[in-house]
Amino acid sequence: MEEIISKISRLMEKDDSTILEEHGIRGVNLSRDNFKKIKESEGKKVAFVDGGNAELLKAVNFSLSLVRIYANIFQKNKKIDEKKKEFYVLVHSDTEDGKLKYKTEIFPVKGDIMGRRFDFYADDPTLKDGVNKADISRIGGVVRRFAEIEIAGEISGNADIVVLDGSLRCCVKGEKKIMDQLYENAMHENTVVAALNKTSSIYTDKGNDLLNSVNIISPEGAWLYHPVAEIDDENYRAEISIVKLNSGSEYLFNLEVFKSQKDMVPIVAGELGDNSKDVGFPGYPYGLLMADRFAKISEEEKEYFITKFQAKAGGLWKEIKNRLNVKNSHDILNSLN
Repeated sequence: MEEIISKISRLMEKDDSTILEEHGIRGVNLSRDNFKKIKESEGKKVAFVDGGNAELLKAVNFSLSLVRIYANIFQKNKKIDEKKKEFYVLVHSDTEDGKLKYKTEIFPVKGDIMGRRFDFYADDPTLKDGVNKADISRIGGVVRRFAEIEIAGEISGNADIVVLDGSLRCCVKGEKKIMDQLYENAMHENTVVAALNKTSSIYTDKGNDLLNSVNIISPEGAWLYHPVAEIDDENYRAEISIVKLNSGSEYLFNLEVFKSQKDMVPIVAGELGDNSKDVGFPGYPYGLLMADRFAKISEEEKEYFITKFQAKAGGLWKEIKNRLNVKNSHDILNSLN
């Protein structure tokens, strides 16, 4: 045990100086000069968007998920508007030109539904798990992400800033087209597009996580660390900064702003800081906390929708159930523990 502790201690002694370069990302040297005080709020209208999804049914050739997207708008820490969409995503497999393909159909539960349908190839490298074809269960989460971006575009005209939970990086085929539409809408409406991420995919030249490395050299209080890196990637049109949004918080976040609006980084940080005073999670915007809470689909809700579907299916349910992967080997093993 002492040897392990000694090894960890030596690893912690590594000094970082620069950010590790990767495709499209050129790091800026780490420096205490890059820390800035968080600006005071200017009373901007800030929209927060998040989503949740739960797979209700899964068979070899189809998957049914429930997706919920929630958005709210805050001004001076008061909620002034909100919007929610809820829909089913039915994914079924097919073949095209000898390739396995997943086709989606969307059915509304609450609110208007997405205006698009999506098809995905199972061997799409942006969806695959290593060398394995993409699992049909993953598609519900992808559609949820697309819907989050789409609803952000729909409300962009009602807010000065729109904040997504996560990143502005487009990782899945088809995502960039929807994100670019959001950028276009936002620029037309003079709305800033941003995202707040709890983690960072950027590392230093010593292999350390960027958030941790910045934290080690950080001053007291709330702050904005910028610039971080220069990005030249059409799938990642963002200006990155690191923020500590409340002096009483221990948490840092990766703040991303649409690259064409990078001059707005200090203003976005100021508005988020003003919204990050909730005692339950100081340093994290209350608007995102609320969005997460109202978008999340609990296990109880999931069971309710499954039961509702079962009742609606009537006599057909027995045939459907026979096709479902109700219990795979992992489920059985988990039930024995």
